[in-house]
Amino acid sequence: MIRWMPPGRQSGVEPPQSTFGVARLRQVDMSERMRKMRPMGIADILDETVELYKTSFVLLVGIAAIIHVPYAILERYVLMEQMTAVTAASTSANPETSIRAAFGMLVTAAIVYGYLLITAPIITGALTYAISERYLDRKVTILGSFKRVLTASILGRLLLAIIVKTIAVAAPLIVAAVGIAITAIVTMTGASDSGLNLVLASTTVLFGLAGVFAAVYLGLRLALLEVTIVVEGRGFGHAVA
Repeated sequence: MIRWMPPGRQSGVEPPQSTFGVARLRQVDMSERMRKMRPMGIADILDETVELYKTSFVLLVGIAAIIHVPYAILERYVLMEQMTAVTAASTSANPETSIRAAFGMLVTAAIVYGYLLITAPIITGALTYAISERYLDRKVTILGSFKRVLTASILGRLLLAIIVKTIAVAAPLIVAAVGIAITAIVTMTGASDSGLNLVLASTTVLFGLAGVFAAVYLGLRLALLEVTIVVEGRGFGHAVA
C-alpha cells in the first residue's frame, strides 16, 4: 500500500510555516495585550480583579501562605508566652519577675515585628510580579515569583522604594500632627483673646488638611513605585520619575 505524503514531508522535513500565519498570530497576541493595557474604569478594574482571583487563586494564596503562615504561628506563640509571663508577674510579689516579663514581651514583640518588616517587601514584590504576569496571560510559578524579587538588584531597589514611600507618606502627617500639637498647647496655656484663639484654631485646621492632602498626593504619586521596579526592572530614579 502506497501512502501519499505532501511535498516537503517525503524526506521527513517539516514544511516551513506560512510567514503570513506567524505574523497574524503575533498581531493577534499584540492586540490582546493592548486590549488588556487599555484605560479602565472602576467596573473594569473590579472585573479584572475578580477574574485574576478566579484563575490564579492557588498561585496568589501560595505566595501569601509562604510568608504569612510562619508569621501566624510565631504570633500565636508570642501571644501565649506573653499571657504566661503576665500571669506569672501578676501572681508574684518579686518585682524582678515583672521586669523580666516586661523585657521578654518587648524582645518577643521586636522579633515578631522585625520578621514582618523584613518579609513584607518580599511578599509585596512577589505578589506584584505574579499578578502582572498572570494579567498578561504569561505562565508564572510561586518559586519564579520569589526568584524575581530575591535577586540582589530588585530586592535592594524594592527595599529602598518602600522606605522612601513610607517616609514620604508619613512625614506630612507627622509635621501636621506637630503643628496641631503646638497650636493646641499655645491655646491651652492662657490665650484668652478670642481673636487669637480663632487664628490658632484656623491654623490647626489648615495644618491638618495640608498634612492629609500631602500624604494622599504622595501616596497616589508613588502608588506604582514597586510595580515599576519589580515588573520592569527599572532603577529607583526612573521609577520615581
